[in-house]
Amino acid sequence: MKHNYPTVFVHGLGGWGDTSGLAKVLPPFGLVFDCIKALNKHGYEAYAPDISSFAGAWDRACELWAYIMGGTVDYGKVHSEKYGHNRYGKTYPGVIKDWGTKGDHEKINLIGHSFGGPVLKMFSSIVNYGAKEEVDGTPADELSPFFALSKPQKIHSATTLSGVNNGTHLASAFGKRGMTVISYVLLCFGGLIGDTFVMKVYDFGLNMWGVTTNDTKTCGWFNFRNPLQFVPMAKKYNAHTFDSVAYEMQIETCQNEINPSQKECPDQYYFARRANRSFNFHGIQLPTLKCTIPNNLTELITGNIIWPHLKADFSSKDWRNNDGMVNVIGQSAPLTSKYADYVEGMKVEPGMWYNFPVEDKDHFSWAGFFENPVKYYKYNRDMIEFLNNLD
Repeated sequence: MKHNYPTVFVHGLGGWGDTSGLAKVLPPFGLVFDCIKALNKHGYEAYAPDISSFAGAWDRACELWAYIMGGTVDYGKVHSEKYGHNRYGKTYPGVIKDWGTKGDHEKINLIGHSFGGPVLKMFSSIVNYGAKEEVDGTPADELSPFFALSKPQKIHSATTLSGVNNGTHLASAFGKRGMTVISYVLLCFGGLIGDTFVMKVYDFGLNMWGVTTNDTKTCGWFNFRNPLQFVPMAKKYNAHTFDSVAYEMQIETCQNEINPSQKECPDQYYFARRANRSFNFHGIQLPTLKCTIPNNLTELITGNIIWPHLKADFSSKDWRNNDGMVNVIGQSAPLTSKYADYVEGMKVEPGMWYNFPVEDKDHFSWAGFFENPVKYYKYNRDMIEFLNNLD
């Protein structure tokens, strides 16, 4: 390999990372075996950060920075005031504190599954170009280095695995009312159990909204709380389409708010790996026999429910193909960006996206669900070697 840059695997919605209590039983990438541990054992520096399972892309990007560099999460003075949540979050020890120095840690590779895709897009945008609103609205001595307009830290590549890069019909199918209900249930239930023993096993990661605790040492077996006290926070959460994971997966939000505001870095590589386990049968999109049970249920929504306001631009035959949760075009390069289809052996250029050929996988295959451990490890190893062989 030309390089041996570290690779950071970012989980999707509802996922967990390497320091989660759940990871001791179910590793986040591999499930039946720890692929991240195996990669490290064989000389590939790899990490699976434990960041929020249900926060929006901006908040998770801030957590990813703290996970890598170390320190307390700063969600930004301007951002936290605008969206009405706490400014600071967990404190991480840091895993690549010398990121940006000459050698193996000069750059990093990022790989994001599902909603991890939008997180990588947001993270890359802020690393490469900073956050001008935060710079302009924050005293210099308070500003997080993450928001600086220029910084020594550089990203070698960003790869999405069924990333929700353009949104998904599954999220859009619920509409605003449906997502509002889901958000209320999520935050109020999170508040109910947010200071109990559950947090030591699986943390919802909603501490920025005051729903879960930052310090699991304070959690008790029966520290249940009145969920109704979190209704005001749920109202704030639902007041915007941005900074809410529910809305950020909708096609409308991706196309109108998120993608147009981001641009690629001319020195960074971008790849979208895609999957499909559905087929059209007399006008109805159905899951294939290899599609796993959870994806069988959601595929019927993802492939068939299209609201009238989306039909003009997002109802073509290609949009109906999906991996159970995200449409193939939803997984592809951002429609607002420059992109091309990747062909094996071709020379790739930084600064633009490449769509890999659609693979016979469903949405959970990328996390190792019902995958052969040996083949799953080899796939991820080969992906890292492909990235580190790029100039």
